Amino acid sequence: MIKIAREWIGSLVSKSLASTVAANHLLRRVSITERPQNLNIYNEPQEPSWYAIVPHNDGRAECLISSRILIISKKSGELLYDGSAGDEG
Repeated sequence: MIKIAREWIGSLVSKSLASTVAANHLLRRVSITERPQNLNIYNEPQEPSWYAIVPHNDGRAECLISSRILIISKKSGELLYDGSAGDEG
């Protein structure tokens, strides 16, 4: 898990810092957003979070596949989830 030193973040993790956490985890930049409407994640973290939807760039556009999503805590900067968004079909 990725954690950020508490002295860097104050009370809440900024959208910019969440973007850095996601980029460090994925080794590429992604856009950060509030919670998307079409998520279907089992046991989704309930704390305030930023969401990064990771596009599939592997040429499999012709198949039905769920988006990959990262969930980053707004309180600690910790990566809480890295997996399926449950949005296929």
